[in-house]
This record gives sequence, C-alpha cells and structure tokens, in this order.
Amino acid sequence: MAGAGDFGVRDLEPGDHDPVQSLVAAAFAQADEAELVEAVRRSGDVLFELVAETAQGLAGHILFCRGRIETETSSGDRFRETAILGEMAVAPDQQNSGIGAALLHAGLTRLDDRAEAITFVVGHPDYYGRFGFTADAAKPFSCKWQGPAFMARIGEPQDWMSEGGFLHFPEPYDRFE
Repeated sequence: MAGAGDFGVRDLEPGDHDPVQSLVAAAFAQADEAELVEAVRRSGDVLFELVAETAQGLAGHILFCRGRIETETSSGDRFRETAILGEMAVAPDQQNSGIGAALLHAGLTRLDDRAEAITFVVGHPDYYGRFGFTADAAKPFSCKWQGPAFMARIGEPQDWMSEGGFLHFPEPYDRFE
C-alpha cells in the first residue's frame, strides 16, 4: 500500500465492495452515487478503482471508467474510447485531509502510465483544476452536462482530439440529468 500520512492508497479488492457502497453513500449523503458505482461495475465499463485505507478502514474511493467519443470523421473511426473520472468519495470525517488528492494523483499516474490520451470529469472547476483538468481542454467536446464543470485533462495528445465529438458516459449515467 503506497500512501501519505495516516492512510494508504491501493487497488480495490472484491471484499471492498460493500464498505465502498457505504462510504460513497455517506460522502454524498444519499444512495444515488453508491448505486451508480455498482451499476457502472455491472456494465463492465470500469477501468480501475482505488481506495484509501486508514487503520480504521476505508476512507476514500475513486472510480475511473471508459467513455466513448462519437466523432464526425473521415478516418472511419466514428467512436474513440477515452477515460472518465466517474466518481470520487471521501468519508465525511476524513474530508480535507489529503485523501481525495492522493486518490486522484494515484489514478492520474496510472492513466499516464497507460498513455491515456484524454481524461474527462464533471466536477468542481477549482478542485479538479489543481490536477490539470480545464474547461478549455474539453472545448472541442460536448456531453449531456455542458458547462464549466465539464473538463478534460490531456495526457498523450493525439491528432484526432482537435476533431472533438460527443462524449458518451457509460449507460448507468443516463439516469442522471
């Protein structure tokens, strides 16, 4: 387990599913996001999940999933796969302790190691901007959640990225407006 402070970051293990569901529900003060995490798992679109663990148990979770960019291109590649930061949660009593930042750094490092071209997020611009996500990087693209919270982080620039396109999230996100 690699970590900083009084917690470590590691890959999700099968026995973590129930504690993660409880943690996500507590972090968001509702069950919708916890149900979404489970639905994305069932969809088969999870790239990877990481957890932060303290001596008391799980304190944070992050999920990266696969999205598809629909393009209008002459190259014949109408859909391109991409990464999406699907959900990040930190236990309410552990928020503002660096756990979210550690999870995000570990996840982005893994995406960089995979030479991921671009990663998207819908989230708070001030927070995610600290990790290289910008609305400008997302400008050539659109999704059902347009606006300043729709951001991207360029990993390995590709020529096709200037074409833009529509970002499709995994099917479980369709129930959210």
